[in-house]
Amino acid sequence: MFDIFRKMRAMRSLFAFLALACAPCVASALMSIRMNEPVNSLPVNYGISGPFSVTVLDGGRPKAGVLVDFSSGSCPGFTGPNIGALTDANGRASSPSMGGVSSQPGTCEATAWLSSDPTVSATFRIVIYRGADVMITPFSVESYFGETFEIPVQITDRLGRTLGGNTISVVPDGVDSEVITEGLLFKTDSEGRYTIRGKNRSNTPGSYRLRLNFNSENNSPPHVIQMTQKVRPPSPPPSGGNGSGTVAIASASGAVTRVRAYQEHPNAPPCSISNARRIEPGSSSNPDIAALPADVRQVGFAVAFEIDCRPNATPPIVRIELPEDLPARGSIYTYGNTFLTETKFWKPFYTRVIDRRTLETTMIDGQGADTNASPFPDGIIRVFAAFGVGKTFHDMWWGGPEQNGWGLSYAQHGTAIFGALFVYDDTGAPTWHLVQGADGFFAPTSRRGAGLRYLPTGSPYFAYDPARFAVGPDIGTVSLEEFGAGGMSQLTISALEGQVFKPIFTVPVMRHEFGRPGSATYPDVSDMWWAGPSQNGWGLAIHQRDSVLFSVWYTYDAAGNRTWFAMPDGTWTAPDTYAGRVYRTRSSAWLTGSYDASQFKATDVGSFELRFAGDNVTFTYDVEGHRGSHVLSRLSF
Repeated sequence: MFDIFRKMRAMRSLFAFLALACAPCVASALMSIRMNEPVNSLPVNYGISGPFSVTVLDGGRPKAGVLVDFSSGSCPGFTGPNIGALTDANGRASSPSMGGVSSQPGTCEATAWLSSDPTVSATFRIVIYRGADVMITPFSVESYFGETFEIPVQITDRLGRTLGGNTISVVPDGVDSEVITEGLLFKTDSEGRYTIRGKNRSNTPGSYRLRLNFNSENNSPPHVIQMTQKVRPPSPPPSGGNGSGTVAIASASGAVTRVRAYQEHPNAPPCSISNARRIEPGSSSNPDIAALPADVRQVGFAVAFEIDCRPNATPPIVRIELPEDLPARGSIYTYGNTFLTETKFWKPFYTRVIDRRTLETTMIDGQGADTNASPFPDGIIRVFAAFGVGKTFHDMWWGGPEQNGWGLSYAQHGTAIFGALFVYDDTGAPTWHLVQGADGFFAPTSRRGAGLRYLPTGSPYFAYDPARFAVGPDIGTVSLEEFGAGGMSQLTISALEGQVFKPIFTVPVMRHEFGRPGSATYPDVSDMWWAGPSQNGWGLAIHQRDSVLFSVWYTYDAAGNRTWFAMPDGTWTAPDTYAGRVYRTRSSAWLTGSYDASQFKATDVGSFELRFAGDNVTFTYDVEGHRGSHVLSRLSF
């Protein structure tokens, strides 16, 4: 600790020396200091505020090399360091964070002044508030399918004081939400205001919710914006030749990939596509573009193009029509870096599969698909794209024989993930956690499939009432990280503590290899299946290896509590029909103690039959004296 204070005094001496060297210029009568962020706020019993930023001007022009002092001034309980900072080439200087804790709400001031002339100063107002008093308006908004919405919000407390300079995180509330925003974190201005922009991808009318978390590190409650979705037919995308919204890129064999970029808003100007061409990653023709990963089975050919939608800054919708069918779980792969690394590499990109040959996605300047990820977009989205299917998180995962009895089912469409974690509660009874997220955190040597975790409630599987289904709030996250090709994987569970997701459980996992090599092959039926809105809330996770299906039925018991049945094997009794036994399991508690696989027991409780017909399957069961039959379809997410 004393070393730190000695270093701070030494730094101050250095700043003072530099300031004296520039004394003639600092003494200018035209010198002034301007607050860049004039308002800040923080909760009671919370010991950080700032940093504050000022700009020093000399005759109206930014002045570099000027020593500025900062102090927490009149703030009760604050003892922020009275230490200076030199202005940079733009005349800006930032304070260190102010230390100390205030136990009472109120308003106080922090001050910045020129070290050479304390009369030249600026004052920051700090609002100290109680988390329970935070208010966010508005609480409702209407949106239309195919249009961008804007939600102007303002943060105040119950005394009407604006809370500026704070962070809002925005997440969809509920697994059925299709609301997406331009980002997930926003910072309010000095008046506590910010306009959230986004869109609803669903064309289903009804209510959707956005949950706003204010300053994730304090105890203020979450706030929900209720969105009423109305349907208005979307405007057709623009058409035309190269440079006017649509391009056709041909391969040497004459196969054609079409790329179309358009804005959903009816009054938006058309986007232009230029420099569209076929590319050959990893070849001498394109030495600056790495070859696709070895595990990616490419469809068609790779392309490059540039999208310009200026002056409209709304991210464009990009629709791509391929010359041949894309396999199940196929995706767009884009080449570039991320905010986390400057290394460029191929990564699956968020994809909506319209049909087997048509893909759609949203591309943002400086993010995601843009080959040059940057926080400073330049108005043009430069894309290197390939199409195919590679190794995804779609699988049944488990902890190996020593962790036998529980598992994680991930279904993946493009980069979107829908899953269920099949585990045991404190009494050893089977329970499950719903997971909705994305394969969206990428690095050259690792990838992560993460999502929010929910604990739904429902009604008995043998007398199901969808009106009793409630997904509940997200209570944490599930994160599955895979390191390198064929490397180890790790499952991490986090819980929501206050407004922060904190890891509470980590365990090594692997893909469950349950097939019988050499057996006959059947069409791939691996997916998450459901019985439609009339049975919303339960489903069947089917995974396939060779001719073997491993299925888990996640549903509810007689008391409406989450439960699951395992169907780990069976027999193809006909080319379209698979049948087997149903098991109820018990084991030791999973999250609240060290899992003991020796307590795992599986009891045969009945039979099942799956009769497949295209993208539908008739699921018939005879379980615990209850019989039923439902027509299921692949869950779209």
